[in-house]
Amino acid sequence: MKRLQELTNEDLRRWPIWRYEALSDDEAWVFPVESWEAPDRHAHIARTRFVLADGSEWWGYCSPTDDSGLDYVQPVLIAPRGHHRFWCEGLLPGPEQACSLLGKRPEQVFPVRFECIVPFEGRFVAGALTAEAAPPICRVPGPGSPTDPNR
Repeated sequence: MKRLQELTNEDLRRWPIWRYEALSDDEAWVFPVESWEAPDRHAHIARTRFVLADGSEWWGYCSPTDDSGLDYVQPVLIAPRGHHRFWCEGLLPGPEQACSLLGKRPEQVFPVRFECIVPFEGRFVAGALTAEAAPPICRVPGPGSPTDPNR
């Protein structure tokens, strides 16, 4: 059990799937789980790979069990200076936060591509994020994925 804000990339490397407990990220606790436990009754997050415009690779998490929109997937990149939410309670955080946390300029960061490396119901959730607006999430068919989950 761990506070969501204390979750690290090493935690996600060891346990790629976590059950989420709370009404908001500020108060959330997460628990490592072996598989998608009752996804219709529990929220989950899973290890997600991010590739920035400059080609650098970063890690974080998203909620892949409902990929109907960015407000459900809610990708979060974990940087050394903190977590960056690409979706926050109905508001898109400004690109300045991501650039500041990553120590990069906007053209080095955006667009950001992301892909959850843990398949859910035979598919990998993926998408791209721009500095101006967040486009729709797309589904990547399983069982294979170009992402190496052993990274």
